[in-house]
Amino acid sequence: KGLFHKAIVQSGGFQAIDPKLGQKDTDAFLAHLGITRDNLDRLETIPPEDLIKAMREINATRANGDYLNFPTTFDHDVICYDPFDGGEGSEYCKDIPLIICYCKEDMALLALFNPEIFDTTWETLPARLAGFGYSPAEVEEIIATYKEILPDPSPVDIVVALMNDARQLKFVEDVSRTKDGKGGANFYNCIFAFESPDPVQKAFHGTDVPYFFDNAYLAPGTYTAKNKAEAFKVSDTCGSAWANFARTGDPTGRNMPKWLPYEQGTRYTMLIKGESELVSNYRAKGRELVYRMEGKR
Repeated sequence: KGLFHKAIVQSGGFQAIDPKLGQKDTDAFLAHLGITRDNLDRLETIPPEDLIKAMREINATRANGDYLNFPTTFDHDVICYDPFDGGEGSEYCKDIPLIICYCKEDMALLALFNPEIFDTTWETLPARLAGFGYSPAEVEEIIATYKEILPDPSPVDIVVALMNDARQLKFVEDVSRTKDGKGGANFYNCIFAFESPDPVQKAFHGTDVPYFFDNAYLAPGTYTAKNKAEAFKVSDTCGSAWANFARTGDPTGRNMPKWLPYEQGTRYTMLIKGESELVSNYRAKGRELVYRMEGKR
């Protein structure tokens, strides 16, 4: 306790695995590197690029769902709590100001593991959603809901929006519910909504990273000559927001309205784009839908 003074979660949540699974992946990684328990110090001599190469070589032999990625492991020594468990972990971490941020089409990148998603048509959309475990009545409701809340959506837009809300939006709401009425530091939410030139993936997972470090000029693939000035403005917005949060705990940056905390009732979310805006109850109908249909993906 006391190690962390502020926290920012980008495109994800707290995902800890059983120590047995962590041990299994560690053993596989060390074996690939030719390292045993007797020469663990050799790990310190291996360049980072060689470690990444080894991970890629291992994953080339594995299937989706079994990739080596070294998530947090619950060792009950260093990692003892889920900080969002609504109990002891939440109490332990409640005084740390927190931002959770994700991209507007975050899950479009993960859909690349199932590229057939991008071939979805209006005719095949019901079967695609049924493949996630939804009933015919639920499929009909999902399509109707996202046709209402998305501007002129394609079938792919509906699939990605559902995936995003079921994972990212729901995680934000889950965290808020664990904090509700317990006091502690402020909790903020934002969505990176500046779209890439890709007309299908749009603001997908990872496109936000160079912006929040105010390095958009190093990622020219995320904008075009036409909106380059706007991209650099968004980069300034993002970089100043993260810097202000680190300094003061208030993430309000340049080129944006006052950023208010995400709380039950108001659920303020900052949409970061060329003209950033603070909205209340972002995609409320999508949030309500995924909670009612929880457990199906």
